Amino acid sequence: MALLSFSNEIRDVPNGKEEANISVWDREKDNYEHLDRTTTWNFQQGARLQWMPSQADKLIYNVSDGRQARARLLDVNTGKSQDFDIAISAVSPSGKRALAPSFARLGAIWCAYGYQGVRGASIDDVAPTNDGIWEIDLESGHTKLLLSISELDDIAKRAAPKESFRFVTHPSYSPSGNRVIFLERYFIPGGALYTRMYVGQPDKRDWSLILEEMVSHFDWYDDDTILVWSRHAPRGLKHSREDGLLASRSVRALLSVVRPLLMPITKSVFREYYAYVSVSHPQQIEPFAVDLLKSDGHPMFRPDRKWLVTDSYPDKRGRQHLYLVDMESQVVFEIGQFDADTTLPSDIKCDLHPRWNRSGTKIAIDTAINGDRQVMIVDVEHLVRTKRSGQSPAASRAT
Repeated sequence: MALLSFSNEIRDVPNGKEEANISVWDREKDNYEHLDRTTTWNFQQGARLQWMPSQADKLIYNVSDGRQARARLLDVNTGKSQDFDIAISAVSPSGKRALAPSFARLGAIWCAYGYQGVRGASIDDVAPTNDGIWEIDLESGHTKLLLSISELDDIAKRAAPKESFRFVTHPSYSPSGNRVIFLERYFIPGGALYTRMYVGQPDKRDWSLILEEMVSHFDWYDDDTILVWSRHAPRGLKHSREDGLLASRSVRALLSVVRPLLMPITKSVFREYYAYVSVSHPQQIEPFAVDLLKSDGHPMFRPDRKWLVTDSYPDKRGRQHLYLVDMESQVVFEIGQFDADTTLPSDIKCDLHPRWNRSGTKIAIDTAINGDRQVMIVDVEHLVRTKRSGQSPAASRAT
């Protein structure tokens, strides 16, 4: 298991000088081996530390040379490493390519997901022509800009607010690696976050906007389908919110008067939920487990797509919930509750961020109990390998 660790005394966004350790833990031997250090990390996504899909003995993660954030490929057996020109976020299923936004730009605009202490050419531009979604050829080391932020308005067929500094984040390859999804985000009048989700085949440059306004965590189900937590209000309402109309004093005053009368309608129109969305036909939206999974979380499908794990943000009692969904029977199991450290500021909060191991038998989660951040491992092998004929006391059926 690859681990990123750091001092519990760090209680703010890392400043670009504070180090985190890159290590490997052998659970069977209970052996912990330190491999490297990095100053390019954050609390929400670490240093993007991950095993290479096609090379079981190699790790990739982000480091800094003092000026530029870079990806490093490390052979854990030999200690040999290779650095690339830019940092990475997601690696393709083949292990041959990787995607990245500008972490320097993220550090300047949305610091919880970027890096401090590194340079970026586009930080002062609202919508730069020389920054956006990047791709690295991990075999040749060649880096190219797939799509600039300045091109996104044309694809969306609508201009973002002129004063909003825009950034891209959360890029992801489809299971085959042929398609790419990423989010464009910016803060709109009133301070709320607006999101546009794009999909395309980089080699064909056939990019399209598939969702916008409130779009959150997602995962690929297959090459044409994602499961995403989002809101599906009429486009006119979305654009009114984007323009800041719904945040104006006069509209807010009016809404405060009529809200009780409109409550049933607004609850329906502005409801957020998980849904399957076809990326080639985004108007095809199929709600998923809307009465059971009632909170945004971090969904991830088991490698065989037979199970889904997701979590919740802290409830009123400060507890985070961990859920496992049997995709065939549509049964939702709550497999854990964990006390959250609700004193942490938003930028350094600790979500569970559940993720599967490669064999789909265990789930790792992040916790922060009594200020002590830890990684916990939840063994679900018996549950996912046992065919259940009925509904367990801890399970609910999805609708």
